[in-house]
Amino acid sequence: MSMQLSDFDPIRKLASAGRWREARERYARILRKAGSDWRPYYMAGMIEASGGDFDRAAKALEKARAQAPSEPQIIINLAQVQLHRGLPTEALELLGPFAGRFADNPAVQKLYGTALLEMGRHDEAAPALEIALRQGDDPAVLNNLALIYRGQGDLHRAAVALERAMLGDDSIEIQGNLAGIYVATGRFDEARALFDRLAESGASDPRALRALAVYSRDTGHADRGVRLATRALIFDPSQVASYTMLAELLDRTSAMEAALSVARRGLWLEPGKQYLVALEGRALRRLKRFDEATSCLREALEGAVPGPDMHRLGFELAQSLDSQGHYADAFTWFESANRTQMKEFRGGLVDPERAFAEVETLTSAFKNAPSWADNGPQGKVGETDPVFLVGFPRSGTTLLDQVLDAHPGVQVLEERPLISGLSARLAVTAGYPSALESLPEDVRAEMRAAYFAERDRFLVPSEGAVYIDKMPLNIVHAGLIMRIFPKARFILALRHPCDVCLSCLMQNFNLNHSMAVFCSLPDTARFYREVFGLWRLYVEHLKPGIVTVKYEDMTRDLQAAAEPVLRFLGLDWDDRMMGFHEHARRRGHIATPSYAQVTQPLYGHAVARWKRYGPAMEVVAEELRPEIKAFGYGDESNGTADG
Repeated sequence: MSMQLSDFDPIRKLASAGRWREARERYARILRKAGSDWRPYYMAGMIEASGGDFDRAAKALEKARAQAPSEPQIIINLAQVQLHRGLPTEALELLGPFAGRFADNPAVQKLYGTALLEMGRHDEAAPALEIALRQGDDPAVLNNLALIYRGQGDLHRAAVALERAMLGDDSIEIQGNLAGIYVATGRFDEARALFDRLAESGASDPRALRALAVYSRDTGHADRGVRLATRALIFDPSQVASYTMLAELLDRTSAMEAALSVARRGLWLEPGKQYLVALEGRALRRLKRFDEATSCLREALEGAVPGPDMHRLGFELAQSLDSQGHYADAFTWFESANRTQMKEFRGGLVDPERAFAEVETLTSAFKNAPSWADNGPQGKVGETDPVFLVGFPRSGTTLLDQVLDAHPGVQVLEERPLISGLSARLAVTAGYPSALESLPEDVRAEMRAAYFAERDRFLVPSEGAVYIDKMPLNIVHAGLIMRIFPKARFILALRHPCDVCLSCLMQNFNLNHSMAVFCSLPDTARFYREVFGLWRLYVEHLKPGIVTVKYEDMTRDLQAAAEPVLRFLGLDWDDRMMGFHEHARRRGHIATPSYAQVTQPLYGHAVARWKRYGPAMEVVAEELRPEIKAFGYGDESNGTADG
């Protein structure tokens, strides 16, 4: 007699009552008589999945699939079970043939998009998840889309998705993600309100504690973040996410022995977790245990399955090889890690050609002096006109930022997109840069007010302090800055052009259009030339007040290098500036890849690093020869400043 689906009703009731031993005995008897009928195995698998035993569920569904290999409901539910088991590769293998067949099926596309997301294939995941929303706002789908949008740099779109998700699910994860977006965009009041809710409702929930730890880190309270992440680990020591968060925070506070211990404890739970292996390798490197770092990272990369953190392994291995003097091998891994990272961000929102196009447009606009340019000497500095710390990334701007911020009369805002926000707004409302020529004073006044309102989201201005806006690539928008702030002044950070380009290649940047340029050494050298070609036009036509400081000079004699900057700012030397590395630790979160360096005393081993990298860098040196000469770096200077 063939099986009836109703035969499983009593088994479901036993399972629902928690009487699993009896339920399994009952369905085992049915399975022994199933023969080639796939349905009993399918029903058993679904009952096990409903109870959360996904390993048993997978075994039963695999047997059902063996009997009916093309049955969609078996394939789709088995894929979902594999996702629950943390096996997105297996889920994708199952779903791949069905993705096109069920291209308009929201449920299938939700599973497919989720599997792609877990594999780090964000550009493919987004369209699938957007199809999934056709059946209505699904908070889980919206949350996943927000993660993709944030990774692509579209914070506004991420916030909108999470706000929609909150309408249907105010879970800790969604609240925490939305609050994090609010922090990143300077909406601190809204972020604080969400985090206060999390603190009240999730005082012992590891997810809430991890979200609060991130908030603490991003608002300059890294030590508090460590305490919160530690609590998350105590409340549930089985969650790998808590080990990852705590290890990262300990790394950022330079507690390297503790970071290593936590990373390894997490790896006991989930061996091969790529982010944790990268943190383990990083801790070993910073502890100068280079052989161990190289060994563990090479082992993790051998046969590694591509995923969203694979590029971290490559960057850390390359850094360890550099520390050991294996420069050719290090260069190979830096290039490989950058290629891997670009593959993860190959959606249209991360396109290096957009950065080149912007510089080209601005260069064309400022080829001749604009009619509004004041070719006379600068007048008395306006009380509200900021000082802008600019330069090419990896030119020592973070070091100079920390040194200056250690002065009691200086207040530095570190790497917030205030100027790029104004440029984006102007592009939409009037056209940028074309609108600069006839920009009315009332619009400029409105933009000045908007700038300071946004600035005040990130810091509380200190009365009488010199305010400095540090964002290296604001150098690209110096014309906009001078149009809005006619008496703005600039601190230009310089470093040997070859060291700058190499250092950009070596960094694991969070990618946007501009940062994506640095995934290629030839692109980086080209961008360097074009950015400074634009800067020369700004200097020629707008004649801003400028003081220049060289990274190499700071490593040789910090006070002598800093004093011209202080005179430019109307300040005297303060001995507290020499303790910038201690100030950096107290300051909390440093939002650049330089955080590990600027929390240490000065060192000079990064000077002339490019000389160690042989032919690849010799090509760059030849291309940048005009800039090397113009900025006072001789061919035989070994990377140090002339004179």
